[in-house]
Amino acid sequence: MVNSYQRLLHIKYHNHLCALLIFVLLGILSFYIAKKDMYEKLDVYAVSDGENLLLNIPVKYSDTLNEDSLISIKNNRYSYKLNSISELLYDEATKTNYQTFSIHIDKTFPLNEIVNVRIYYNKEKIYFKVLNLIKE
Repeated sequence: MVNSYQRLLHIKYHNHLCALLIFVLLGILSFYIAKKDMYEKLDVYAVSDGENLLLNIPVKYSDTLNEDSLISIKNNRYSYKLNSISELLYDEATKTNYQTFSIHIDKTFPLNEIVNVRIYYNKEKIYFKVLNLIKE
């Protein structure tokens, strides 16, 4: 007489389709990660002077506006041209040093309108970011 436990021990495993599906999904995910880029982001407020946007950026992030960075306003990306950078300024309220960047974008805003600007900088492949996290 064979009990149910012994019958379960002798069941043959025939589900190779799940293993194949898992390997295909892992391959697609690996290919996707190898191709995608990641950015770090900085949210700042800008004031329009009619033609340009004036961004007050803390000194800690003063090198974020370079050739690789992107500017997004209301989920629309814009190309920009850096017009001028002010001298080092100090904010008494937050006790931080900052610089005022004047940038020109294709879209014009009314005078003194406050715009929420997101700056994407430090473009890097996803797998390099993961490797850097592992190293730290």
